[in-house]
Amino acid sequence: MRVNARAQRWAWAAGIVLAAAAAFGASLRGGWLWDDDQYVTQNPLLRSAAGLGRIWLAPAGVNYFPLTESVRWLQWQAWGAAPFGYRLTNLVLHLASALMVWRLAGRLRRPAASRTWGPPLAGLLFAVHPLAVESVAWIAELSNVLSLLLLLGAFDAWLDFDERGGRGSRWRALAWFAAALLAKSTAAMFPLILLLHAAWKRGRLAGADLRAAAPFLVAALGDGVAALAFEQGRAIGGLGPPLEGLAWRALGAGRVALFYLGQCLWPSGLMPIYPRWTVAQPSAAALLAWAAWAGIAWILWSRRKSWGRPALFGLGGFLAALLPVLGLVPMAYLRLAWAADHFAYLALPAIAILAGAAAEALGAAGAAAALAAALILAGQTRLYARAFAGPEALWTLAVRRNPGAWSAHNDLGSVRFDQGRLPEAAAEFQEAVRLDPAYAEAWNNLGVARAQQGRRPEAEEAYRRALALRPAYADARCNLGNALLQEGRCEAAVREYDAALRLKQPFPEAHYNRGLALRALGRSAEAAREFAASGLPPPG
Repeated sequence: MRVNARAQRWAWAAGIVLAAAAAFGASLRGGWLWDDDQYVTQNPLLRSAAGLGRIWLAPAGVNYFPLTESVRWLQWQAWGAAPFGYRLTNLVLHLASALMVWRLAGRLRRPAASRTWGPPLAGLLFAVHPLAVESVAWIAELSNVLSLLLLLGAFDAWLDFDERGGRGSRWRALAWFAAALLAKSTAAMFPLILLLHAAWKRGRLAGADLRAAAPFLVAALGDGVAALAFEQGRAIGGLGPPLEGLAWRALGAGRVALFYLGQCLWPSGLMPIYPRWTVAQPSAAALLAWAAWAGIAWILWSRRKSWGRPALFGLGGFLAALLPVLGLVPMAYLRLAWAADHFAYLALPAIAILAGAAAEALGAAGAAAALAAALILAGQTRLYARAFAGPEALWTLAVRRNPGAWSAHNDLGSVRFDQGRLPEAAAEFQEAVRLDPAYAEAWNNLGVARAQQGRRPEAEEAYRRALALRPAYADARCNLGNALLQEGRCEAAVREYDAALRLKQPFPEAHYNRGLALRALGRSAEAAREFAASGLPPPG
């Protein structure tokens, strides 16, 4: 019997790994996407040992995720600018999390059941779920897959403490949790899940539960304050209109949570950027969403003496994991959309575990249904992962499924520009600023495209629109200087280059073109210094 049980476990593990590898395999051959350049290919901190220290002590990015950045530093030493290793890392971490979901689902079975297929089914459903594609196939989402694995490790250690006591297990859980926070701050809701677990297991919360969870709460609060400071000081202000007020965001949070639940249970219409619905006014959708949650809560509470109790724990854990991304906490991404697949990744294991438990409770029919669902989900994942092979496929899909996604139009325009398809690129940039006239980056890109087309007055106007929206936009300052230089307005061009260089260093292009403008003004000595500062060969 021991041999058979061991063989079954190995067979399940092999099945989970192979199913996920088949589902996500197409994404391994892909390249860099979205903001991967910001985090990897154009990140100077990855290039040296000094950069590793700065990751922890003097971070320059919009978030403080030093453990994630340290892993990226190690990846750069190993693979440099080749994307395969980075994508493989994400997939391996996802597979490890799937196996941990299986383990935790087994530990949470109460009372112990005779059947054994529920926990591995939970791991399989999580492993092949298409809602995970964005986290696994997008290199920049290393923070997601890393933080989830660390959180699952923290919960596993907590279960050791809860079952057997001992300070060692408790502090080990706290260490795993602290590491998860250093990988991504959205892990901060873990203490709430610990309290939900205590309420599920014992039917109530005792003072001892609160005391045991207190160090986790302190760590979560400290990290949350730091995360808010980074988000407010460095990330907010990038894209789209200002965020709606807290009251309106709270009203819309129920709809966001219901959207995620629906995508977990029946994923459909997956896309890189979802339509951004309006929340700054009462809506039937928002009110109905909250009514639906009230109804779900009432049904589960009325069945709390049987199956409703574990369902309350699972669904409560799902909502707790989502709490930082429901719109209550202001984030730059919310200016693009209220929901994103990668936001649901940390919450997905709760639904997978519930689904595995439900399949086990229904017997052979439930197991057959879960396996069929896993097959369907794996097929969806395989198809969707293909879109993450490269930026052209990704942004073409994005604008096809969500024509109102101004950011996707801008990114597709950048792809077309790099391909030399200037009219198509300009059309995409034009559509982006039509959809969002306050999108400074798209105005700047439109100016570059118009300049390449020889339409200088339109280019200059686009740069000025970008700078009216974002006066400290160094690239737009430099581009405006280029336009003025081409028109022979050298003094004005020098002023724009000066402004650009005050905003951004190093900036080789601005130094070099400032040198061209100075040389045209007869200031040869100054021009020579600018050419030297640029690090580029001086003009002949």
